[in-house]
Amino acid sequence: MTDYSGVGGHWVLPNVDVLGTQVRAHVSVAVAAEGEFTTADVDLALLAGDTVLAQLTRPGPDNPLWYTHTRSTGAAAFFTFDNPENLRPTAATVTLLGESLTLDVQGQDPPPLEGDPGSLPMV
Repeated sequence: MTDYSGVGGHWVLPNVDVLGTQVRAHVSVAVAAEGEFTTADVDLALLAGDTVLAQLTRPGPDNPLWYTHTRSTGAAAFFTFDNPENLRPTAATVTLLGESLTLDVQGQDPPPLEGDPGSLPMV
């Protein structure tokens, strides 16, 4: 499991989800207020061992940051990566406001279910 870590003066947490030949990922960022940074201020790179996964989509005019408001404010940046070999991501490098941090993301995505999902017992 990935721990919360700081980069660019903010707490960040990358999350990854392998969907066959693509990986969807998002970076959650603790912010003081909505609009504290723009889509150009955040980036994400994924590694699967020594393989760099190609980024297909990133935040931008057509893929803006999402914000949540509870007791704190959080921003989320969504990304999609090409994964033609169905690899499991091992590390994520989050860049925020020009500062980068690489985090271990092994074990975030469970292995795919084997067999017919309809035949699995209900819990």
